[in-house]
Amino acid sequence: MNTAEEEFAELVLPQVRDLWARLDPVPAGLTDDIKYALTVRLLEAEVAELMQVPEMATRATGADLTRSISFTGASLSLMVMVTEQDEGMLRLDCWVTVGGAVVELHVGDTVREETADEFGRLVFTDVPSGTIHFITWSDASRQDRPVITPNVEL
Repeated sequence: MNTAEEEFAELVLPQVRDLWARLDPVPAGLTDDIKYALTVRLLEAEVAELMQVPEMATRATGADLTRSISFTGASLSLMVMVTEQDEGMLRLDCWVTVGGAVVELHVGDTVREETADEFGRLVFTDVPSGTIHFITWSDASRQDRPVITPNVEL
């Protein structure tokens, strides 16, 4: 490019970008969806299928609802019971079909990790509402192919 073309590009291209940003903005959540797709591709991971489970009423003093989410993959399954804690935080009681599995909880840019006991049970407390997904390995060595769940909104 010569100097005249560079000057033209510096003047016009920002205006074109601003025009399209106003007329056709990037959809909310698109960058998160792209990051998720790239993560799956880079890891060559197995993707678990989200199973539809209706909300269930629990026995409590109020009108509390417990949400159950199940993910099924070829090598393992993960069930999550979501209950509200104090101040809007959530508790995630999880069961994975492989005892000793390592489960990463991704909430925004935060990653938390727990290892399931020999029965496949683990708990995440004080989880904020938002978009989450899990990455699970069948053991702590992480030599196997991870299982990634789709994003879900809590």
